[in-house]
Amino acid sequence: MPDRATILREKTHKGLEIDRRVFYTLSEDKAFQAHRNTKALALLIQHLYDQGLMSEEQVDELLFDCIH
Repeated sequence: MPDRATILREKTHKGLEIDRRVFYTLSEDKAFQAHRNTKALALLIQHLYDQGLMSEEQVDELLFDCIH
């Protein structure tokens, strides 16, 4: 079973600039593209919320804008 470093190197374009790594990793497999983008966005928003950089009200506003 591959370790974390091997998986990151093989599956996430390790060695490229961060923006390119994220873009290529999230858009590489069309079958999972929407799921990966959604998961990345959810993790980012959770991180911002946990760090106190985004309030629950701001999350509510973002989600409302997405569904309205």
